[in-house]
Amino acid sequence: MTLRTTLVHAWLALALLGCGDDDSAGTDVPAEGGADADADVPAEAEAEAGADADADVPAEAEAEADADVPVGPLACSDGERNGDETGVDCGGSCPNPDCCTNGYADIHLDETGVDCGGTCGACGPETTYFVADAGDDDNPGTSPAEPWRTIDRVHRASLQPGDAVLFRRGDTWRETLTIGASGTPEAWLTFGTYDAGPRPRILGSTRAADWTAVAGHPQVWRSATTVERPFAGKAASIFFGGTDGTTRWGRVRATDEVPECDGGFSFLLQEYDWCWADGAVHVFAPNDPDERYAFVEVPQRRAAVAMASHAPMQYVALDGLELMYTTMAGYDDGWPMDYEVRGLRIQNCHVGYVGIQGGSSAMGLQVWHSDLVVRNNEIHDSGRRNISYNIYLDNGRSHPGLTFENVLFERNELYHGFHTTGLDISCAPGTAGETLGDTLRNFTIRDNLVWDDPADDPQAAPNDFTSMGIYLWGESASFTGFLVYNNVLRYTKQKGLILYGVHDTRVFHNTFFGMNERAGVLGTSTGYRGMVTVAGDVSNLSFDGNLLHGNVGPEQFHLQLVTFSGTSEDGIVSLDHNLYWQDHADQALVNTSAGAYDAAEWEAYRSATGWDAHSPAPQPPQLVDPPGFDFRPAAGSPAIDAGATFAERTTDFLGEGLVGVPDIGAVEFR
Repeated sequence: MTLRTTLVHAWLALALLGCGDDDSAGTDVPAEGGADADADVPAEAEAEAGADADADVPAEAEAEADADVPVGPLACSDGERNGDETGVDCGGSCPNPDCCTNGYADIHLDETGVDCGGTCGACGPETTYFVADAGDDDNPGTSPAEPWRTIDRVHRASLQPGDAVLFRRGDTWRETLTIGASGTPEAWLTFGTYDAGPRPRILGSTRAADWTAVAGHPQVWRSATTVERPFAGKAASIFFGGTDGTTRWGRVRATDEVPECDGGFSFLLQEYDWCWADGAVHVFAPNDPDERYAFVEVPQRRAAVAMASHAPMQYVALDGLELMYTTMAGYDDGWPMDYEVRGLRIQNCHVGYVGIQGGSSAMGLQVWHSDLVVRNNEIHDSGRRNISYNIYLDNGRSHPGLTFENVLFERNELYHGFHTTGLDISCAPGTAGETLGDTLRNFTIRDNLVWDDPADDPQAAPNDFTSMGIYLWGESASFTGFLVYNNVLRYTKQKGLILYGVHDTRVFHNTFFGMNERAGVLGTSTGYRGMVTVAGDVSNLSFDGNLLHGNVGPEQFHLQLVTFSGTSEDGIVSLDHNLYWQDHADQALVNTSAGAYDAAEWEAYRSATGWDAHSPAPQPPQLVDPPGFDFRPAAGSPAIDAGATFAERTTDFLGEGLVGVPDIGAVEFR
């Protein structure tokens, strides 16, 4: 187990505190480099699933289902809703007064995992439906013993507030789950999981197989599987599964363009080159792709899960699903963003491999609900943004002055993005420069791990991808009341954090470590990089307790840890208790309207600005092993006991309680 896996397990495990060994909180994270996540089934999850997970129904449930179970104590644990029970295994004549032991997460009862956490109140009149590969759409679907088989059958159901649709773990569906019903604030509509094993998979792709060598073209192979051109709204790549558990993007020649075969296959020159023609995909491979790869997935559908209406459904929860290989989104809230809608939870999900690298529209999650919670998810390899909360003003907007509010992003692991690896929350002007006076307020971004691979070569990929960590861009809307704390950002490519036009915003106790050394070129438009950039009309902004470690030399590009553009520095109300360090002394720490200051100019900087009065002088932060995802201060670190206290921050990034004076950064010394 790598240090990253250990680290991520530590904070994802918070959701399972007090539970058994269920893995619904997303603890099947990959080893460093994403090897496990890239596999069809993570190895440790596959082992955990065992033989029982492969069966149609768990043995003990199957035995009970075969008998006529009487209403009474024996019916309280049979996995069905019997007689006058008010829910599965609870209420009515059953002695169990709640749904806390039914084998799945009752999100509408505020459970944070399977049979644990939250308040887990009394059961109501909700119905739970089950879906499994081995099911039958003619079944009633109301018990694990008689599940439905298809997502199409789910679409034909008349779902009511409080109902749950549970997909069997270890099973796979190649359909889009379209959400066409709403819950209520008191009774959410839930799409979750049941049984043991790896997450159920909803895939936007068709698997290409049965390859034939193309005559006259050595190492070019054509699939027997019929596939449509991988373009559903936008172009998509294809994906190759390695026998070692990795996944590779198919190589493309241009952003937003499906490579279509010419008669001579002139651009299929190396492994992972591909093209589409006449209902089949063609690949360059040294030998038969059926033998060389675990799979070749060809995206065919726009999204794995999507709202049915562009006035999206409300009070809906997704829990524990795996959403992969789509052309535009893992989850799609809809378009345009022209309504005020409330209530969406996406938690414990695994989302990845969306669209085309550097594409103009390829989002792991495209969301814009108010009262939104996105937690404990693993989201990666989205061609544009891993999480997009963008309020676009063109293409159909007609309602001005909308409010988007009360949003929480926490304990997500976000990596391998292309425009934005982490969170992109923005409202830019419309195509004609118009604004609509929207408000985004009360957003909290905490305890997230955002990382990129320092070995990436952005300039060798389509669109020279230079992804960002957390992007807050309030150019044409009021951005107010943002809290950004306890996040760790590692080796981002362009900027770690952008704050444009934010008000009443606090950024505290985050750790920023390193940037990609290949992401810029001196003398070009990419010659400057900022770890934190503040711009636009800013007011009442505080920046305290943060740790920033720059690693790039000036021969690659100019890296400034904190940059203020224009008059944005006038909006600072507090900037203190921070620790800055550049591995290369002539790279700037802070850039203001008066100029850039490096470590040798520390006292001049403090005198000129009045900032960082209680911050230690620039020096190496002495973290245990940031390349290995261990961001704890080592003994003797200047970060120890040098931070600030905030009422909202009661634990560190790892979920450990704070003792005494906090340390600078997101992770406490242990």
